Amino acid sequence: MRISWQRLLLIVIVASGLLGMSSGLFLVKKHISPKQLLQNILLWTTHANSPVDAADSYFSAWEKLQPEIMYRYITSAEQASSNLVNYKNEFENMPLRPIKHTVKSFKLFGRKAMVKLLVSWPTLEDSGTYDKEEYLSLVKEGSSWKVSEAESFNK
Repeated sequence: MRISWQRLLLIVIVASGLLGMSSGLFLVKKHISPKQLLQNILLWTTHANSPVDAADSYFSAWEKLQPEIMYRYITSAEQASSNLVNYKNEFENMPLRPIKHTVKSFKLFGRKAMVKLLVSWPTLEDSGTYDKEEYLSLVKEGSSWKVSEAESFNK
């Protein structure tokens, strides 16, 4: 079977359009703007290892009550000052845990980043929730982004 160059060109155009649309939907779902995508490309950070992924994974673990996973996402300096057993004990004593979160945006500052999230927290008085913008400060250690709890929560 022989395919004409016109038909091949049409197949390439349709496939490129579908790939572009699916990539665009992926970026919208992950709240990544075209400017942020360009910054990631220029700074050689991949989405699989981005500050957004680290912040999202950290908060997801918090919501699922998984301090051992949260511990993987904190800076090496913070891990050195508190071993996993102590970290789990501190986690158990925290009065509030997030219900859900949504990453809103992020900014890169070289090897540092700030991720803005909208977090639903439980109220202490009743069974309701309230939404609050939270900011996580992250630093790049090697090829990984790590949450700096000290900079994020001790403002």
